[in-house]
Amino acid sequence: IPGIEYKENSDYEIDQNVFRNFLDAYLSDNVIVLGGNDNGGDYFDIEGTTISLSDLTMMRNGNTVCFFEKNSGTRVTLCDEEEVKLETPMLLDIKITDYCGITTCGAACYQNSTTDGKHCSMEYFSKIVEFVKENKVLEIAIGGGEPTHHPNFIQIIELLTPHCNVNFTTRNKEFLVKNYLEYHNPSLKNVRFALSIDSLSDIDFLSQFKHMHTYPHAQYVVGQNNEDFLKRLIDKCAKESIPLILL
Repeated sequence: IPGIEYKENSDYEIDQNVFRNFLDAYLSDNVIVLGGNDNGGDYFDIEGTTISLSDLTMMRNGNTVCFFEKNSGTRVTLCDEEEVKLETPMLLDIKITDYCGITTCGAACYQNSTTDGKHCSMEYFSKIVEFVKENKVLEIAIGGGEPTHHPNFIQIIELLTPHCNVNFTTRNKEFLVKNYLEYHNPSLKNVRFALSIDSLSDIDFLSQFKHMHTYPHAQYVVGQNNEDFLKRLIDKCAKESIPLILL
């Protein structure tokens, strides 16, 4: 590629076709790049969000190439064909329990989870782990019910993390404080979480976790409250630099 210097490196191999496609996309008039000059180091900041280039993973999947930043969960997939053909799931969304013992939520549970819910058996879950290993799944999102109420939740995390990236959605603030603030649970070191939002004060709660390498997200079900609440939630997340997932 004219103007691009290529050096042999025993640790890395550059596919010139992949790089050419990436360069074409990067130089497109439809792409806007946010951020400053990143020549000074490995990290660069965009509105308070730190992304590590060393944690950026590139993988082939069918006729696509995926760039994945595991700490933020940011995923960009490139394909130079009209039809995307994947060989393996990029994201597997699993529900490990229908049980939820949290009764202080202000809004009705959109999953209709109650204390009568049942947990996924570890025997059945072992089959999911085998599927993940055999198919080289990139990421798994764990939900419920309240996933942290599964009696084997930490064990489930430990079974998955050697094989894929893991995140979970929770409403269990006590669990988050205990395992991420009071005690840095090593099993959750590289595991991202999202807090299911019930009120604007939840964003203040999330703010105390922003120092973490795998920073937290807020998750909100549109229609759970009125439109005014949604607007105020978006504004507050933007002010506190908390990523917001809308369902």
